[in-house]
Amino acid sequence: MKTHYDDEGVSFSSRFDKKNLLISFICLLLLAGSIWLLVKFIHDTILSVAFAFTTLAAAIAFFIFLKKAIRSGTIEEGLYIIFVGLGKLFTLLLKPIVKLLEKLGFLKGRLGNKNDEHSFIFDFGRKGHGKRVKPLKWKDLTDNAQRVRFIFTKQMNFRIKKGYRFKKNLTPTQIEKDLKPYLKEEEDLSLLFDAYRLARYENGERTQFDDQLIEKLRELY
Repeated sequence: MKTHYDDEGVSFSSRFDKKNLLISFICLLLLAGSIWLLVKFIHDTILSVAFAFTTLAAAIAFFIFLKKAIRSGTIEEGLYIIFVGLGKLFTLLLKPIVKLLEKLGFLKGRLGNKNDEHSFIFDFGRKGHGKRVKPLKWKDLTDNAQRVRFIFTKQMNFRIKKGYRFKKNLTPTQIEKDLKPYLKEEEDLSLLFDAYRLARYENGERTQFDDQLIEKLRELY
């Protein structure tokens, strides 16, 4: 019969004293028998009192020998495993609820307000109505605000390919800070992020981007 070991190389069976475990099992059988006899002779005063004492004695003996049978630390480890299992179960049950709330818009900033910085998502190549929208090309863009967002998305895709783990729950400001460890000393994305924040969240009619800025962004990023 194969012996099972935990991560520390300790066998499961070594966590229990076999002799005391066997005695506790015998006590458990005696306890079950005493309870059965107590119920059967409940109307017989003498026998019911006798079996009440044997039931109590068997119960006490069972817990005493069971405690002796369990090695030190086994109970703590068992409780730890139970709590870890409950945590995983809770996460598993909570996941679909979180996804549902996200779809309803309750976990996207101010109920999904597109002007809220916490609703940040890529502007191009998004999924919509169950199918993927064809990414826009440079020639398809109609104004400089769109061109800023295009350059920004292109730069983010480039960083992801270079190993950056993009976190969609972060705002652009948080992403800018999160990206710094991945940048070389001479690399600076501040101009791109400043332009993107204006293009993404400001009023398009009041925010104008000149052609020189767009050319500089294309050259740098």
